[in-house]
Amino acid sequence: VAKRGPARLPQGPFAGMQYAVRASEGARLPRLLGVYEASLAPVIETIIARAYPLVVDIGCAEGYYAVGLARRMPDSRIMARDGNPVARASCAQLAMANGVAAQVEIGGEMGPGDFALLVPGQVVIICDIEGAEAEVLNPETAPGLLAADLLVEVHEGMRPGTLDLLTQRFAATHHIMRLDRKLD
Repeated sequence: VAKRGPARLPQGPFAGMQYAVRASEGARLPRLLGVYEASLAPVIETIIARAYPLVVDIGCAEGYYAVGLARRMPDSRIMARDGNPVARASCAQLAMANGVAAQVEIGGEMGPGDFALLVPGQVVIICDIEGAEAEVLNPETAPGLLAADLLVEVHEGMRPGTLDLLTQRFAATHHIMRLDRKLD
């Protein structure tokens, strides 16, 4: 698929995005086809429709979501965060290739104090950090999280009990919807 020509996504919420980088983790082919995490497409469209002024992508990897959202949300500030310097370099490359480098602020890991600046109703956090969700998404140490809408990939297989723990932490302040991956 990549050898056929310019690696632009043919469909999905980020259709038209140039994707000439390797996936930091997981398979590249679903991304190239525009079907990566297809069950999230309606959620991604909701995020775009809400036009959040700030999107924080924690565990941005090579920038699939950060860059894709920057392309679809040109008036939004995108913070792409990842602890892996190789992933950050790929994210920068992808942002440059798609003309959104000035909009995507790339940095390292998020700490509790980083969430203090969040304005209620004006930020969405996308979090995919391979099992560290319970440590990072803790409103006791980072109360700013209570001001944000959250889309979290929970790695229950890596850390059993994480789904229940996060549900308990945010049940009083957030409407929680669980989306399971499935093949139709």
